Amino acid sequence: MRSFKDLLFEVNLEAKERLSLPVGFDLIQIKNKNSENKNPLKVLHVSLEYGMPNQPGIVAVGGIGSVLKSLTVAQQQQTDIDSRVIMPYYPKLQDEPNETQKILEVTHWFNRERVQSTIYKTINSQGVVIYLARAAEKYENLFSGLTTAAGIYSDIDKSCKFIERVAYFSGAAAAFAMLGENTYIPHIVQAHGWGLCFVGKLILEYRKIYGNDQQICSPSTIFTVHSAHNGDGSYDFTEVPDMGVVKADNIISVTKEIAENYDHLVYVSEQLLKESISNGSSFKSYIHARYLLGNTSAILNNIHADEFDPALCLPKKFA
Repeated sequence: MRSFKDLLFEVNLEAKERLSLPVGFDLIQIKNKNSENKNPLKVLHVSLEYGMPNQPGIVAVGGIGSVLKSLTVAQQQQTDIDSRVIMPYYPKLQDEPNETQKILEVTHWFNRERVQSTIYKTINSQGVVIYLARAAEKYENLFSGLTTAAGIYSDIDKSCKFIERVAYFSGAAAAFAMLGENTYIPHIVQAHGWGLCFVGKLILEYRKIYGNDQQICSPSTIFTVHSAHNGDGSYDFTEVPDMGVVKADNIISVTKEIAENYDHLVYVSEQLLKESISNGSSFKSYIHARYLLGNTSAILNNIHADEFDPALCLPKKFA
């Protein structure tokens, strides 16, 4: 098996503005500095879904997509924040992107080989930039097997498994986060959803290898804990496709991956954070140390009431 260091980026060698943030960064200080320099804080959100559920052309199944939409719209209204999203391209759920929207091809590791994913750039009606990561043809079935948004977090069949789908996308998203495009070089990468537990580890490995390379940026990472569901899950290492990162444990704990590899953890409520570090929580052994170090925060999240109509967004069984 070839090592992670064999991974090569297809780097655009044009002169680009690069800003790397140290681990333990001060958001307020950076925000003020960027505001003074008219250089907005660039935040790249990584998610498997985005938008309000059950809306035409939207791939979303629940709270993460809804909250993320409201969050990015609110951030875009701040002149000192440039908030964008990267998500997978689902061939049967989204319109076919055209060649004019293609901005970059990124090379990353998947299933013991280098693969190329294509990144497309779209802009929604609220002015939020959404990058779509399209899988290499050989692995497009991981995403084309989905015929409804409800299957995003599920195994569809043997050729369309969730862990393989999320591992592939994690590799593409992490590679793009290290490169950015034109004048958008992410300062912060913020992941949403337990399935994206590997993004932080991939970026951490990139930092170790390419830390002094001026063509590669080094974003800080945040993981947002939206719910306790699946946070105590685990995978047998044989289930997880090779992403170029050495797997030290026979069993891969989702919470451990997040706690050990992301710079900061954000909970969507103070109560959820308290429950995660309580004596009865399976998360405690991993999260409590981060809590004591001040690497956790609680920010109450919600969706815009004027945009959320339960009659339209919730399934009929909730009506």
